[in-house]
This record gives sequence, C-alpha cells and structure tokens, in this order.
Amino acid sequence: MMPARIELDFARRRRYLSPAGALVLVLGCFAAYWTAEDYQDSVLQSQLLEIDLAKFDRRGAAVNQADDAETLAAVTAATRALATPWTELLNDLESAAQDSGTNVALLEVAPDRVKHEVRITAEARSLPLALDYVARLQSASTLLYPVLQKHEVQTADQDRPVRFEITAEWSLAQ
Repeated sequence: MMPARIELDFARRRRYLSPAGALVLVLGCFAAYWTAEDYQDSVLQSQLLEIDLAKFDRRGAAVNQADDAETLAAVTAATRALATPWTELLNDLESAAQDSGTNVALLEVAPDRVKHEVRITAEARSLPLALDYVARLQSASTLLYPVLQKHEVQTADQDRPVRFEITAEWSLAQ
C-alpha cells in the first residue's frame, strides 16, 4: 500500500468565505443582536422596578415612622452589644491571669455596655498578688484605667484568699 500523497501549494488562493463560515457568521450576528436586545430589556425592567421601589419607600415612610423608631432602638442596642470587644477583652484577662500562674482566679466579668465599663471579680492568694494582677491589667490594650475598687480577706477559708473587685473602661480602638 502506498502512502497518501501530500500536496503543499502555498501559492494557491483560497476562498475567503465558505458556505459554512457564512452560516456561522450569520448565526453569530443574530446571537449578538438577540443578546443586546435582551440586555436592553433587562435594563429597562430594572429601572422600572427601581421607580416602583422609590414610590413604595416614600409612601411607607410616612405610615411607619413609629415602627422605624422602634427598629432604630433595637438596632442601636444590638450594635452596642456587638461593639463590646469580647475576644480581645477576654484574651487580656486570660493572659494577665496566666502571668500570675495559679495565684489568681477570675470569678466574674460583668460589662456595663451603656458606660463602656467592665467589673471584674477575682480571687488571689494574697493582697500583693491581687495588686500585681491589677498592674498587669493596666498594661492591657483593651482596658482603660483598671482600678481596684475593693478587696476582702475570706476568713472562712483556711487559705485566707483575698477576693477583690476591679472596674475598668474598655477601649473600642485597637
């Protein structure tokens, strides 16, 4: 069997547009036209919906002003609750407690969101250890002005630990 003959003729002119190519060109033009029309229809429909929405907002705003005030109050309360830097605050409290070893136990953390304050109740083995804990909290990035408010030696316990209370403001800027 003889291999097929390969003819290489680089000088022969080819037809510029075959019937299949012409069909693909026509179909492509039709698809582009159809896509452009569909896009214009979508833009027009979107503009009409925006106009209807604007009319609805103007009519609904006058009727529901009381509802808007209640919604605003609820959103404000939720924003205040979310604005508490819990992760950073608890990390600072935990790192200060870890620095003191097993000498300080954190008992309570009570925030006051309105005043941006936090009340911390803890227990230490001695008063100097409690004061060291307060000093560590003074270098925390989330707490402003941590102050020892009161302390009390627990005489009922044989180890005589010191229960103390610290108040501080928390900082929103990190």
